[in-house]
Amino acid sequence: MVIVNAIIKPSQGNEKKVEKILRSLIPKVEKEERTLIYDLYRSKSEPCTFFFYECYPDQQALDSHSAQPYLQELGGRLEGLLREDNFVEVFELLDRIQK
Repeated sequence: MVIVNAIIKPSQGNEKKVEKILRSLIPKVEKEERTLIYDLYRSKSEPCTFFFYECYPDQQALDSHSAQPYLQELGGRLEGLLREDNFVEVFELLDRIQK
């Protein structure tokens, strides 16, 4: 299992534009067969901070997701709208409790 955590922080005044762009990804990603979870969150303590939690069965599924044209175009759509302290981390699941 491969997990992706992405923190996206719009620059001041661009919060609504960035939210709209990020939300536009959801119906597209929903059509991807091997994306298990693709959740978009907004921070309660810092409302202009967005967080993606993504789950894929393996690295190949993540690679397929990352190669989608709408994700390849995402950087250009967000250009000039974000702060510098955004990041993406990829994790490998080691253990789990699921109830």
